[in-house]
Amino acid sequence: PCRLGSEICKEEDQKAFFQAQTYLHHITGSCAIRADDNPIAVLDSQFRVWNVDGLHVVDGSVFPAQPGEVTSLATFMISE
Repeated sequence: PCRLGSEICKEEDQKAFFQAQTYLHHITGSCAIRADDNPIAVLDSQFRVWNVDGLHVVDGSVFPAQPGEVTSLATFMISE
């Protein structure tokens, strides 16, 4: 992208850059469910955070891999 206030870069250049460089992305899998041999996992099989009473994670971060292109249905199922 162009620097703010740059006289060289036009607004249409900025627009073209961002349209070419941005995309839809769903981040998943950042809160692994723990097997006893996985020291970096943070959840048990009921989506409870280890050693934190009353805290559950019920979003796409619990998926071990992204469940397809659109994650909303799988996320709704987890939250139920």
